[in-house]
Amino acid sequence: MKSPLSSPIQNRATLLGVCLGLIAVATFAADESTRPGTKTDRPTQPEYKSPSAATQEQMTDQQFVYKAALGGQKEIMLSQLALEKSQNDEVKNFAKRMITDHSQVGQQLAQIAQTKGLTVPPTNAFELAANAATPPAVGGTADTSPGRTAESPRGSEQKQPPGSAAGSGQSQGGTATADSKPFGMAQIPQSDLHAVKKLEDKTGSEFDTAYVSEMVKDHKQTIAKFEQASRSATDPELKQFASSTLSKLREHSHMAEQLAQTTGAQTK
Repeated sequence: MKSPLSSPIQNRATLLGVCLGLIAVATFAADESTRPGTKTDRPTQPEYKSPSAATQEQMTDQQFVYKAALGGQKEIMLSQLALEKSQNDEVKNFAKRMITDHSQVGQQLAQIAQTKGLTVPPTNAFELAANAATPPAVGGTADTSPGRTAESPRGSEQKQPPGSAAGSGQSQGGTATADSKPFGMAQIPQSDLHAVKKLEDKTGSEFDTAYVSEMVKDHKQTIAKFEQASRSATDPELKQFASSTLSKLREHSHMAEQLAQTTGAQTK
């Protein structure tokens, strides 16, 4: 039988325990409210992407046409230079292959672009920019006279007098100006123009190694652009063109890597 006094004592002890528990909970809550947030408390930040990755993701169909066409023109111009300066038969054979294949790819690209309402740079845009003292915006001074092809001898373009279509920054078709899109989007990278000047100043084996090194680097960059277009181009035909051209570009890259081993060219 319980003592009559035990019930009040137990009730007081229970009440005291509850009070102490509430005080402990309140103290813990106050401490948590003032504690700096941990990693899991902070809002999730969007994944960081490098500027180059962002640029690739934002490449439109028009920008791909623009970059692919100019890249092909550069390959052709440097390879024409190799035919003039190199004494190495392997280098010259490789250069011939580059001129043939990139000319064909450029023609295919131009045909597709025309049907899609996309604009390609004139066929000698890169050459004129490389030869100019102050490189113009793409299309700014390009000669689009009939019969001018990527295989024409270097320096064969006609100088345009001031006020002419080329000199005024307008193509002879009267539609592309240096300030209008797509040619006003950007200038040809200075590094590409410097590559031409660098090769023009070299002879013999030094030329061969510099040329092959440039071909290795260029094809890596070109393949990256075509891979991006093969995934993200909005026009199905342009997307298929990028995808189907990749095998040829990868073959070029493999050929350049092999040639680098025999010429001592850099591959990075």
